[in-house]
Amino acid sequence: MQYSSESMKFWKVVYRLFHGKALRFLSGEKSIGQVIDGSSSKGLYDPQKSKINFAVPNINSINNFQSVNINIPKEIFPGIITEAFKFLPRGKSYVLSVDGKKLAPGLNSKHGDQDLFGHEDRNSLQSLQKRLDTEIQKVESLINEWITMTNNDRKEKLFEIVRIVSLRIKDLRELFQNQNFALKKFYKEAGEDWRTSRYVYAISSIQALMFQIKSVLKRLLETNNMIFNEITILCQSSKSFLRGTKH
Repeated sequence: MQYSSESMKFWKVVYRLFHGKALRFLSGEKSIGQVIDGSSSKGLYDPQKSKINFAVPNINSINNFQSVNINIPKEIFPGIITEAFKFLPRGKSYVLSVDGKKLAPGLNSKHGDQDLFGHEDRNSLQSLQKRLDTEIQKVESLINEWITMTNNDRKEKLFEIVRIVSLRIKDLRELFQNQNFALKKFYKEAGEDWRTSRYVYAISSIQALMFQIKSVLKRLLETNNMIFNEITILCQSSKSFLRGTKH
């Protein structure tokens, strides 16, 4: 079946706004269940008995459709959406504002803290990324140069890594406390049955983030223990080191 360009534009907008559930709802049940109830056999369906609402194109056709006038990306990330500029009426003045809210909880590598062009509440996103790159480079440098280093240099570098890890532990503990405070606030607003409240997504997101923080904290504390153990070996005092068992 062929669709006009205008029809495909309509279905593409519907799919982008409401996703596959809208297409399935608008298309109707079609011939589902006719084979099971014995009213037809596989490959033989009576169009007169088909419960169809609209002739909806399949998702592959919608995804592959490209219009000269419409070029909507499949995924739009937070930030300046340059694709929307050409839809603005000409001859008018506009004010560009930046929304500082976090648009995603930050559980993956694509979303999370937003880049506010240096106007973040604390450190800018660029400075945090630069700090992270520097810390990773120090760890990789220690691994690559370990064999050629003296024991004194090894101890000095290991203490530097311990300091880095300890600072990240401190930051994560502060973040955990802030998230815990927010979680209690949402619990109070949601009431006893929070799973049916409007705060269910916020509560679930915070719970997932807190679980992730606890997991990372455990790994960082274990890393510090291993580093301290290695330092005692270099100092020939391993017997005086008691490995921590509680976090």
